[in-house]
Amino acid sequence: MPELLIDPVRRRRGGRRPSQEGSVPKELWPLVVLSAGMPVLYLLGLAGFAWSLPGVVFGARLLRHPGLRLPRGTGLLVGLLTWIALSGLQLRGGTALAMLGYRGSLFLSMAATFVWLCTTSTRVVPNAAVIRVLGWTWPVMIAFGYAALAFPRLDTGSLLQRLVPGSIGGEVFFQDLTSIRFAELQGFLGYPVPRPAAPFPYTNGWGSALALVTPFFLLDRIIGQTGARRRNGLVMLAVGLVPIVVSLNRGLWISCGVAIAYVVVRRGAQGDWRSAATLVAATTVIVTIVALSPLGSLVTDRVEGAERSNASRSSVATAAIEGSWEAPLLGHGAPVQPESDGPPIGTHGLLWYLMFCHGFVGAGLFLGWLGGVVRRAIDLTTPQGMWLASVPLMAVVQLPIYGMLPQVVLLGAGAALVWRACYPEIAAGPPLDHAP
Repeated sequence: MPELLIDPVRRRRGGRRPSQEGSVPKELWPLVVLSAGMPVLYLLGLAGFAWSLPGVVFGARLLRHPGLRLPRGTGLLVGLLTWIALSGLQLRGGTALAMLGYRGSLFLSMAATFVWLCTTSTRVVPNAAVIRVLGWTWPVMIAFGYAALAFPRLDTGSLLQRLVPGSIGGEVFFQDLTSIRFAELQGFLGYPVPRPAAPFPYTNGWGSALALVTPFFLLDRIIGQTGARRRNGLVMLAVGLVPIVVSLNRGLWISCGVAIAYVVVRRGAQGDWRSAATLVAATTVIVTIVALSPLGSLVTDRVEGAERSNASRSSVATAAIEGSWEAPLLGHGAPVQPESDGPPIGTHGLLWYLMFCHGFVGAGLFLGWLGGVVRRAIDLTTPQGMWLASVPLMAVVQLPIYGMLPQVVLLGAGAALVWRACYPEIAAGPPLDHAP
């Protein structure tokens, strides 16, 4: 069983007091910035870089306490970060190294968020507070979805683009991260569809992140809630269906379907058929409403016209696997543009990115850590624990289809909540009267 050394700042005298129920402790401010603060960051052009913030803040806090006993899996994450850095030996040129540094900072944020939450007492940063902050991300993402419907053709530079030198601002990678573009317009059966993208460069990022934060939103607003909070949550869920469907994002739909199916099966296996039936009925109602509305034709057409998208993804995955054997240890360091037209090799899936860019070793280290999280997650038997377990399970589903950068940080937070739920006595630490 992993061990934990509680941060010594939590002393009864002169230290921080336990957070009150329903409040958000100030220690979580980097995650608050990523959720509630995301609209402002996006308009400034800072959204893409803000995901590196938890790595800096939480990482610095961990370094101030080198005697912490770390949770299992930390060694795999340290190995992954080290291997990503070593992959830089394969690159030439400042731009390629800068891109590697940026992507590496996202994995650092994932690792630092996971370790810091695991080594911080739930008496100071309760699980409910973390769930609430992450749950805020859901309505923010839905608001971005409606902005995409209202301003589908908006594509302009941000304030940051106007401030940086032209040598940097002209880089395509930098422009993708800092441009203000709410929707990714895509021709679909002869007409343009404004697929929500912001605060990410592409629709797949929006869909991936929205799926990962859905369990947190449900726990914070609907599951186990009563009164006005639950009613408001149900209204928000209904309102969110429109951009979810218009996104035509099959990965988002499949991810949420996997989460719901997992919880239904687990509740049914426990003999709680009433809760399982309620969840099935609610899902059926939502699907029926969508099917009978004008949105239903979008879903049907998307499913029937998926062959071309599937073929493209299959070709990218095949090229990534074949290319990985050319550099099986360190990888290529970065995605490579193929000679023929098509997306860069090593994209369209975090699994292919890790294999191609950081070799089989880098991919193995990440999969080893995620596998440990999933193994612990499926041991959770409480209703809240089952929804928390659905987060790493959705990540497994997304690995071959979504790049998951930068939203891999959300996986780090979700994995930490799974760890805390598995080991509540360790996560809570000793009584405050006996804190070190």
